[in-house]
Amino acid sequence: FAFTLTFAFSLAYIIRRDERFDCIAFCSAVLGILYGIGAIVSGMLWAKEVWGSYWSWDPRQTTTLTALLAYMSYLALRSSIPEIDRARNVSSVFGTSAYITIPLSFVSAVTFRSLHTQIPQQPLGFEAHILLALRVATSFALFLSFVRLYYDRVRKKVINQT
Repeated sequence: FAFTLTFAFSLAYIIRRDERFDCIAFCSAVLGILYGIGAIVSGMLWAKEVWGSYWSWDPRQTTTLTALLAYMSYLALRSSIPEIDRARNVSSVFGTSAYITIPLSFVSAVTFRSLHTQIPQQPLGFEAHILLALRVATSFALFLSFVRLYYDRVRKKVINQT
């Protein structure tokens, strides 16, 4: 979800040139990278336990790492350009382009043979649907809270610099 926000707000910045959109895209990318690192590390620990090695170049592992590296590159590119308007423009184009790694990750998980177990196609009961919806809603709300907190912090920093 984080990188979808980065994509959407980067695109919005390209269209509207509103610096708030760029700031939200940036904050979402930073938090997405933190979540991504957590996913990679926890996945490696799980893989060691289940497959016997931390890394096996499984399609899901590899495409998740590719997406993470793409958005780390977004931050590196952004910070390497000293002129703020140019940094916003270039990073917005890159943030929009890097999004291709997200559907690629999803498609690779479904298309290629994987060490990951496939999700059984058994229907979930009503209680399981409710619990899943609550987990997703809670995660979504928590993430948006983090984006808001980080956004406020970044905006204050930008305002103090001008």
